[in-house]
Amino acid sequence: MLVQALNTHVGERATILGDQAGIHLMVRLHTHISDEEIIQRAAQVDVGMISAQPYYLNAFRTGEFIFGYSELTHQQLQEGIRRLAQVIKDCVLC
Repeated sequence: MLVQALNTHVGERATILGDQAGIHLMVRLHTHISDEEIIQRAAQVDVGMISAQPYYLNAFRTGEFIFGYSELTHQQLQEGIRRLAQVIKDCVLC
């Protein structure tokens, strides 16, 4: 459900890195905007996400995020992904 919504709304601007994790999804967003700015802009439209950077021991990776979705309804997931897609689109225009 979440993977399908990402594919529909975000398309090639995202690569799904793990879709079988259960209650979390890891996604690489293809944008030149920093992780911090993406997180701040997403928060402004009530979309919560965290950077995966702290979870790597030796590699500095950017653009990878973890989404928790276990407590969200299908409608909330769809709306959150739609909002995130708009944030990413707006960042391309920055």
